[in-house]
Amino acid sequence: MIVGVRKIVLICSSVLFSCFAFSQAVKNKQFANPLAIPPLLSANFGELRPNHFHAGLDYKTEGVEGKPVFAIDSGYVSRIMIRPVGYGNALYITHSSGYVSVYAHLQSFSPEITSYITHYQLQNKMHSVDVAIEPHVLLVQRGQEIAKSGNSGSSGGPHVHFEIRNKNGDVAYNPFLFYPTILDKTQPRITSLFVYPLDSLSFVNGFEKKQQFSVRQISPGVYKIPEKIRVKGSIGMGIRANDYMHNVHNIFGVYSVELRCNNELLYARKIDSVSFYETNDINSLLDYEAFILNKQYIEKLYVEPNNSLSFYSEKNNGLYIKSQDKLKECVVTLADFHGNVSTLDFSLVYDTDSLLSVNKERATITNSYQQAFSCEKDGFLFQADSLSFYKDFSFHCTVDSSFYKHEFSLRYSVKSSELCMKKNARISIQTSIPDSLHTKALVRVKVPNGGVFMIQPVITSDGMAHFETKRIGEYSVIIDTVAPYISKPNFSNGDNLSNARSIQYTISDKLSGIDSYYAYIDNQWCILLYDAKNARITLDFSKVPLQFQNTLHTLTLVVVDMCGNETKKQYSFYK
Repeated sequence: MIVGVRKIVLICSSVLFSCFAFSQAVKNKQFANPLAIPPLLSANFGELRPNHFHAGLDYKTEGVEGKPVFAIDSGYVSRIMIRPVGYGNALYITHSSGYVSVYAHLQSFSPEITSYITHYQLQNKMHSVDVAIEPHVLLVQRGQEIAKSGNSGSSGGPHVHFEIRNKNGDVAYNPFLFYPTILDKTQPRITSLFVYPLDSLSFVNGFEKKQQFSVRQISPGVYKIPEKIRVKGSIGMGIRANDYMHNVHNIFGVYSVELRCNNELLYARKIDSVSFYETNDINSLLDYEAFILNKQYIEKLYVEPNNSLSFYSEKNNGLYIKSQDKLKECVVTLADFHGNVSTLDFSLVYDTDSLLSVNKERATITNSYQQAFSCEKDGFLFQADSLSFYKDFSFHCTVDSSFYKHEFSLRYSVKSSELCMKKNARISIQTSIPDSLHTKALVRVKVPNGGVFMIQPVITSDGMAHFETKRIGEYSVIIDTVAPYISKPNFSNGDNLSNARSIQYTISDKLSGIDSYYAYIDNQWCILLYDAKNARITLDFSKVPLQFQNTLHTLTLVVVDMCGNETKKQYSFYK
């Protein structure tokens, strides 16, 4: 039940009704709980994640799968998803109120929904599906059991991921707006403050690079940095903090953040909704370098010019500190949805040291994010449209002409002041791959933290490999001619499986990754459930369209990788 009145900050351009109308609708709307157990969370709405904001609440399920999941209101199942990654098994229910509720990482669906989607899979010979369903096909009532909780997809443990979206499905709302009584009496905790010199004429405590400041806790929810921070020129601030909740040990995202200096509001944001069209701009809200190199989530308290996130109510592009400025007394205020608040006080003072010199490396930042950009180098072409970066940037590319075994191009390295792009760059590399192996080509991308990613390029008749990516790093071209691996199933050839409910085996591929997988019993196509995080495939006999009469059957397993390399194995069993 919703109690009280709250002001809602919305992405108004994505919503078809006014902020006032929405807040009134939320105040008056009551939804049932998706689970029949006490609501304990392992993740909240708006948490900072790689390349996206967490779009819902993660409900704990007491460490087990198989808890009943219920429709929060009457409506119809409008979308069913079964995927080996991401949301795994998921249901979308459209309600007459205009909201869509989402339930993800499920173990299984209700019998009626299972019957519908199994028929669809068999008819279309598809394991992974994402199906839009017409109204009145699968009607559900408020409180009706629709599924069992699970751990499918990219889930890291048993739970239910739950969302409330708008009718179009492109905006997710903070479920706390509808469920504000979930218990939370714990304040956010602040770990560190970061101060950034934003150009070549700016410094922090005499240094030309980002500086980290430890905080001292004075009392519950009250933090301070005792020493004055010496600054000069254009600076920005960043905060590292987490929220916590009652009766659980998980770490949560912070709902709202404000920065004031000398009582002037410089930065404010509150996450009541997230547009999926904007969510990738989290990479600009974050100190992306700290994230990619050290896995640190630091929120910048200034906004880069090409950051399109709509939930800021006040933003700045940095604070300019000049000689005539007096002491600036600053405070960062963090709050959770339930009103638990923490503050950090610190002071900025102008640095009078005349020996501070210009940072020559940062002085080379000459490329405008507002203009198209290209860099060409000995068989390598990097092209980016205007607005591909979040702010002005430096860029430098080099060629490694050394010979590397199993590589079919030179190695090209790109170094930039910006490790994150808003749009894909278009890259072309000259290769020496024979025509007969063009379909086996892969681009190997090595990013600054040492991670390696594979991209399938298009090879043209002139031997150029063309691909797109947002990843800045080192690029080279290799080939993949190695077929995937299929393990031995959980039975021996010729076994009697009359009492078995399923067959399981694992699959893997070293380079390009799994593209498709099939199983046939007596040449009859069978539905497979692929759990990618565990590399495990399950064939459920209850979904096989055959009548087993204790006779000998032939099982054929096939796996194909992204480069078309195929592995096939055959086994026999009685059932």
